[in-house]
Amino acid sequence: MVPPGIDIESYRPKLRYKVRTHVGLGSNDVEDLVQETIFRFLRAMESGRLRNPDMASAFLYGICKNVIFEYHKNARREEPLQEDHPEPRNPGLTDVEKMELRESTKALMRELPPRDRSLLCACYLEEREREDVLAVTGMNAAQLRVVLCRARKRFRDLYTQSGWRSGASVAGTA
Repeated sequence: MVPPGIDIESYRPKLRYKVRTHVGLGSNDVEDLVQETIFRFLRAMESGRLRNPDMASAFLYGICKNVIFEYHKNARREEPLQEDHPEPRNPGLTDVEKMELRESTKALMRELPPRDRSLLCACYLEEREREDVLAVTGMNAAQLRVVLCRARKRFRDLYTQSGWRSGASVAGTA
């Protein structure tokens, strides 16, 4: 039951525009979403959820927004799973470039202060448990987080200064 003075069909083109804007022009679901919006609006009218008939258009657009949100949520949930195909070999770095990268990383690690070097090695190269690192260093969790963050920043700064880019060596030559 629609309150007098509200013409649902006059809102249909505006709803279609709103749905197309958020879902895409080529989507086959536009009419279904508009129809679902109108259906929910009529159901809300029957249950008396519209308190102010002068605000019917705002209420209708709010319902439309919720329908679009649910559509996107369900679309993400229903995305097809990736088939189990072996990933193609990454043509990124060649074996020589990987070796150069390893060597430059070792050289950069030697430039770090001993504490930073030992923490980075323990956490990332040796992949030791956090509790083990805490026990060995005598730090608490907050201290470890701060010191590790600073060590990573120092390493990143050295790495950036070294001039390494994918495909270029530490010295900056190809």
